[in-house]
Amino acid sequence: MAKRITLASLQEKLNKKFDGLAIIVNKKYAKGKALTVQCASCKSKRNVHVNKIVKQPYFCSCLRFTKLPDKDKQSRKPILVSKERYHSLIERFIPYIASIYRDVLKLSKNKEYKLYFDKNTAFNEYEKPVSLSVICHPANIHQTNKKHSSLSVLNRRIRAFEKKHGSVHFPPRLTQVFTKEQPKTENVRILGMDPGTQNFGIFGGIFSGKKQLETVEYVLSKNLKNPIRNLTDNLVDTVQLFRQEIKGILETFQPDVIVIERFQVRSVLSGTSAETVSFMIGIVQELALQQNSKIEFKLIIASNWKNAVNRLYDDYLALFPSLESTHYHRLDAMLQAYFGYPLKNQYENLKKDAKRIAQFVAAT
Repeated sequence: MAKRITLASLQEKLNKKFDGLAIIVNKKYAKGKALTVQCASCKSKRNVHVNKIVKQPYFCSCLRFTKLPDKDKQSRKPILVSKERYHSLIERFIPYIASIYRDVLKLSKNKEYKLYFDKNTAFNEYEKPVSLSVICHPANIHQTNKKHSSLSVLNRRIRAFEKKHGSVHFPPRLTQVFTKEQPKTENVRILGMDPGTQNFGIFGGIFSGKKQLETVEYVLSKNLKNPIRNLTDNLVDTVQLFRQEIKGILETFQPDVIVIERFQVRSVLSGTSAETVSFMIGIVQELALQQNSKIEFKLIIASNWKNAVNRLYDDYLALFPSLESTHYHRLDAMLQAYFGYPLKNQYENLKKDAKRIAQFVAAT
């Protein structure tokens, strides 16, 4: 027998899901069908189906012009938020804002909501995540095929929108200040990969520090025995050998972060190398996520880490005169792993540690 939903449990569920934004259940429904809801602002009432109200609450257009009571005034300290949490809040509040401004924005109920200013950029590109009251502003919502815009363009759109339609008042949660959760900096297991069809360098190290990188424990340095050299010769067997070798490394080292350099075509002589390397990167990512769904996977290009090194050293290879060209892929994999460490002074002690690095790379 299905559990009967009580008035109190339904109100609690709505409050939890929508933060009590503007919905009050004020009358019991008969046999799970009819339900009277009331606007928290102007007190207007409407009968709806209980299933509809749980999926998409009823909001009154008066809320465009009514400021809801701020219950969080006593707590205005920035809240630590992960990228996943930040995105989930945006996805949760966009339907709320869209429902209030549906007629103004001429939104269709059957189409997906899109954002002019991308939520990934809003979190990644700034020291603090962009305010949800900016990202979730009705001026940022559309259902067209227009390209993403910048934050400055969005701010201009917001000013123009509010000049035409009046100020937009947001629930307390949307005006809360967020800061990014600080990344782990102690005992970070980073796996660096410098992929190639002939030479595929691997490095694994354990990085630690507080305000700056302090110690690196070298664990693994090698060239793969079974890289995929092309996409034609005995592909099934070649892929199987490659998967087994990568899987063994992942199971043994258990990385928190994987940093891998993607292939950039520099000339027509590259042939099918770009395809083959991309194919191998896809296999690595698949196996890594199967082992640990929370693993951080960083795809970089050569200039990302080389520019960071060259800002400190004119010729980083000159720091390692004892290494031969056969060791360079392992060395590059190591320097890519350094680049994946979250504190941005990774290469300051490279010259001091050059002898130890060369010995480790050459010995393995």
